[in-house]
Amino acid sequence: MTGVEEKEGRTFDSEGSTTYVVSSDCMNCGVCEFMCHTGAIVQAPNQFIIKKHLCDGCAACVPFCPAEAIVRRDRLALRQEDTVRARLRQVLGGSQGP
Repeated sequence: MTGVEEKEGRTFDSEGSTTYVVSSDCMNCGVCEFMCHTGAIVQAPNQFIIKKHLCDGCAACVPFCPAEAIVRRDRLALRQEDTVRARLRQVLGGSQGP
């Protein structure tokens, strides 16, 4: 095993967790990797990941992500829910449900 797995639409470092994660909204643009001064953000097979042992939690990458895909781990479920709702609105032609 390489230490990188896919789970719930995102990739993560299975050897630990970080304060921030890259959600499935990642566009693979690479801006976060460039902005990370510790080299914690790297390209994985499906998207970028944040490596726990390198991330210092500074969040310097967060404001530069054009997809707003880098989120606090404790906000990931809410972010994924927002993404699903937005995609459903697109598919349903913008109609709002109850």
